[in-house]
Amino acid sequence: GDCGAVGNIYASHHYTDSMEEGIAVALKSGVDSDCGGDIQAHGLTALDAGHLSIKDIDRALKSLFDVQFRLGYYNLPASAPELELQRRSLDDSVHMHNDLALEAARQGIVLLKNGNSNAAKDPLPLSKEKHASIALFGPNADATYTMLGNYFGEAPLLVSPKQGLTNMGINISYMKGCNITAQSLESKKDDICRVAAASAATILVVGNNGGVENEGRDRISVVFPGEGQVELIQLASTCAKEENDKPVILIVMSGGPIDLSPYKKNKNIDAMLYVGYPGQSGGTAIAEAIYGDFSPSGRLATTIYPRQFAENVDIGDMRMRPAGDFPGRTYRYYTGEVVYPFGFGMSYSTFKRTMSMANDDGSNAGTSDAF
Repeated sequence: GDCGAVGNIYASHHYTDSMEEGIAVALKSGVDSDCGGDIQAHGLTALDAGHLSIKDIDRALKSLFDVQFRLGYYNLPASAPELELQRRSLDDSVHMHNDLALEAARQGIVLLKNGNSNAAKDPLPLSKEKHASIALFGPNADATYTMLGNYFGEAPLLVSPKQGLTNMGINISYMKGCNITAQSLESKKDDICRVAAASAATILVVGNNGGVENEGRDRISVVFPGEGQVELIQLASTCAKEENDKPVILIVMSGGPIDLSPYKKNKNIDAMLYVGYPGQSGGTAIAEAIYGDFSPSGRLATTIYPRQFAENVDIGDMRMRPAGDFPGRTYRYYTGEVVYPFGFGMSYSTFKRTMSMANDDGSNAGTSDAF
């Protein structure tokens, strides 16, 4: 059972009259073990009180032992040839899982913006030749554990955005600028401006981390958690544009949505990527996306609302459908303006759909645009 869930049968849900009865209900319903420790603490008294039988306990133990046998816990010591085969199998498995982690990070990257209305061409992907030297800013630019999100195992490797770009051979001038929740810049303004102006492109990696959003910690707004990030974006992007209109890429690393309306039509921000918490190989995937090793195809898993939605709608209001001044919730019912809708995502590619038509005899009757 999930941590605390078995104990909650009695303590929170009051489904039973005692903790021992709650333990019995859980085990008899198919629960085999308990993360929270309540079965361990009260299981014996539940047995002594007659709420459980040895048969109930044997059933749970059989399930647990079955999993352990399947994992090889009780295998005899392997011979040298068998150990070598096991090592090779493990190596193959590790490579497979690492490849899957990288592919998941790639597929999760959402291209929100690529160019302004007056742009001659799309700023992304960057060129490895033309943009071989970049300025890199932001509290998540060298993030590692932040990329893992809220629930995760021990990763065998952690490739930050900075490391991912370095591994690609890009020359980086890096300044953090500020921490996630800082209310002002922590790097000197002149230094930030000098680095941004001197580089062929500027990349900012901003957003949230587990200290701002996690289980048991809800955000009360959908803006950046510190004014330092807002100031960093404005300063670095302005300085980068002062000479030769160099591209500025904004990368948002966050589990929940952030109101990006100030940057959606901002001429100093050329492109935006939303990367979520991309996992152990997130930095590799981000670098590949920026420089066009693949075309982003991710779609937003949430609606990005304007800040007024969180400010004006009571978080305790559980209604879903709009009524009066209440605009509704989620992509199904919300009637207000959105910054980016649920499911939004762009690509470096362009697509055209056509419909082929056939005559009664099967011959081609031509094609037409399909919408």
